[in-house]
Amino acid sequence: MRKTALICGLLTILLAAACQSPAAETADPGMEPGTAEAESLEENPAENPEKSLEENPYVSAWFSEELSLTVDGRSFLAEDAPENEAEEAVFREWLTEFLQDPKLYLEDCPESRKGLPEVRNTLENYEQGRYQIQEFVLHELEAVSAEEQAEAEENYLLGREEITEQYGLTESRIVRADWTEEREEPVNYGNGSHSRYYLCGKSEEDPVWRIYAYGIM
Repeated sequence: MRKTALICGLLTILLAAACQSPAAETADPGMEPGTAEAESLEENPAENPEKSLEENPYVSAWFSEELSLTVDGRSFLAEDAPENEAEEAVFREWLTEFLQDPKLYLEDCPESRKGLPEVRNTLENYEQGRYQIQEFVLHELEAVSAEEQAEAEENYLLGREEITEQYGLTESRIVRADWTEEREEPVNYGNGSHSRYYLCGKSEEDPVWRIYAYGIM
């Protein structure tokens, strides 16, 4: 039930992002404006996934054990869907990176981190369309075991106790993501397959699970 609720929430994000896409405003040449068929698709483009895929070439999204999204010829595929709120925070991070959506990025960013240089740099990259992902496959998304958590803290995540105290986190979990990406303009770690740990948490002042620290790659 929890997994289903998370997936339904993510579908809402995808459809909202699709509606904001400039390409989505282009009319389908095979559909006459003003017809009942066209109005039905505009009102609920996810009502029939097969129909949406055929008649709306700019975005198609469907959920089962996988999530797939295509925007302007660029593709996003999740082979592992989030199963808890910590994993969802990491999933949303990559979905936002794929869409390069400043609004989604700021909604998910902790308020106390919004003034950091890396946040400003990310927003500038989105505005300029730099480092755009062409193909992305999320292979695995997992809140790690206690054993792997200890290894991650020792080797990849620095200062977890300090971060927890700094942001007043009441709960925290370490999530590992394994993915493959291809960009026309690669970021500093390059194209190909990668893995990273994320420290996710929430506080009394901000009960939404967010990413507060990124592991060394």
